[in-house]
Amino acid sequence: MEATTDRIDARAWRNNALHGDTNTDEMFMHTAILYLTTYGAECEGGETGIADAVDAVSSTLVRAGLRVQPSRGRLLLFSAGVENMHEVCPRERLLLRAFDACLG
Repeated sequence: MEATTDRIDARAWRNNALHGDTNTDEMFMHTAILYLTTYGAECEGGETGIADAVDAVSSTLVRAGLRVQPSRGRLLLFSAGVENMHEVCPRERLLLRAFDACLG
């Protein structure tokens, strides 16, 4: 079974789950996620949802986005600011996560 990166509609997003990694630490510039398990074969859920369009009035209402399913060896890289608001879907997954930080 091959893992896919699929477009999803607004109904699939969880309330108040979106965040940028700069919300955690404003020095974070980039986020890297290396998946160690494969969706469906070794884990259920655990996708990373990335919002493409967020409602201007309510920043928690996603108009469009995509969900990246775990696939062993898949590397997901993105800038850590509000331009890449994302959520982690609940369930289990194994991964390595790293952040590139700017100290200046």
